[in-house]
Amino acid sequence: MKTTVQYSKNKKQKTMEKKDNLSLYRETFLKKTHYTARDGKQVYIPVVYHEKMLKIVQLICSNRVNISDLLCNMLEEHFRTHGEELKALYEEALLKNMEL
Repeated sequence: MKTTVQYSKNKKQKTMEKKDNLSLYRETFLKKTHYTARDGKQVYIPVVYHEKMLKIVQLICSNRVNISDLLCNMLEEHFRTHGEELKALYEEALLKNMEL
């Protein structure tokens, strides 16, 4: 059985972890980029995702960042996180295409 002190420590620790996670999320995704939307390429975004991203930039970011910033940050994190897997898949596809 947990004592009150242990429960209190666990609760404080979880609260701190949640704050750290929120801070990390903000630093990773909710920041301005140096890209200008009009300098990039247009892509189709399903309405459901566009609405979600719009809510994020309007409500959470108070319009300090735009959808292009958010999407760019998401893509940068995806490529950073999964770069090795993408590289391996790319090399695998190259080898497969060379086998004629």
